[in-house]
Amino acid sequence: MAPNSEEPHPWKTNSRRGDLERQVAAFVDHYNHCRYHEIFSSLTSVDIYFGRGDIIMLERKKDQTRNHQTAPLASSRC
Repeated sequence: MAPNSEEPHPWKTNSRRGDLERQVAAFVDHYNHCRYHEIFSSLTSVDIYFGRGDIIMLERKKDQTRNHQTAPLASSRC
């Protein structure tokens, strides 16, 4: 059955194209700015791109040391 020549294809309508573009932009934003990547030592893509990886890793080391030194002793009930 031939499509009606007056109706645009669904993927060519502006509203659906705009929706798709917003969804893709949201995914890319999440992937680059929010999602931690195991291959990058659990850093985001943006952290690696802008060279913040070393600073973040040093801060994590400091936090681990600080938390380890101030951690309460385990209960003897266990």
